Amino acid sequence: IKNSSFLDIELIFFEKNYFYWTAAEKVLTRNLKNSNPSWVIICNNDIIIKTKTFFNDLYKLDGKHYNVIGPKIINKERINLNPFMLKPLTTFRRFYWYVYFRSFYFSILLRFFSNIKGSMNLYKAQEEIKKVYAVHGSAIIFSNFFFKKGGKLDTGFKMFCEELTTAEISKKIGCEIFYYPKLELLHNEHTSTKNANSKDLFLFAKKSHHYFLNKYINK
Repeated sequence: IKNSSFLDIELIFFEKNYFYWTAAEKVLTRNLKNSNPSWVIICNNDIIIKTKTFFNDLYKLDGKHYNVIGPKIINKERINLNPFMLKPLTTFRRFYWYVYFRSFYFSILLRFFSNIKGSMNLYKAQEEIKKVYAVHGSAIIFSNFFFKKGGKLDTGFKMFCEELTTAEISKKIGCEIFYYPKLELLHNEHTSTKNANSKDLFLFAKKSHHYFLNKYINK
C-alpha cells in the first residue's frame, strides 16, 4: 500500500509491544515536534473510512470548537459505538464496574445482558451532533487545539482505558468532546484481539480501570 499510494505514508516499528495507546503516543511525540497538523486521527487497524468526503468534511470543521471528536462508528452488528458515555461515571455505574471486575465469570454474565440491551437499540439512530463526556477509543480525532492547550495521551495503562483518560484530560485542560455523526467509520471489531485469551483481556481491563479510578476519581 505504501509503495502504490500517492499519500505520504511512514511506517514506524517498535522492538516491543507498547499496545495501542502508548504506541500512538510515541509516534505523536516524535512527529508533533516537526509538524503542526490540523487534525490527528488515532484509530485501530480495523477501521474503514466509509465515505470519500470524510477528510474534506473533517477539514471544514473548526478545531477550536470541536477540540476532540468521536465519529459515528458502526460495527459488524450494525451497532453505533458512539457516543461512548454522555456523562461521567455515576455512583451506579461505578458500582456496576465494581461488580463486573469482582470476577471473570461475573463479567461474562453482565456482558451477556449488556449485549441483549445493545441489540434492542440496534436501529436507534444517533444522528445529533452533541457534546459528550467520552467517545469510543477505536477512533478518536484530536484537533491541534487539544495539544496546544496541553492535552496528551495517558500511557499509564496497557489497554482499554483511552476513552476515560482522554475524557478526564480534556476536562482538566478545558477542551470539549463532541460526538459528530456526519463523519462515519466502519469498525471490524476485535481483529487484533480475537485470538487473545479472554481472561487475560479481562485482567488488562481490570487493571486499567483501577488505574483510572486511582488517578482521576479517588483523589
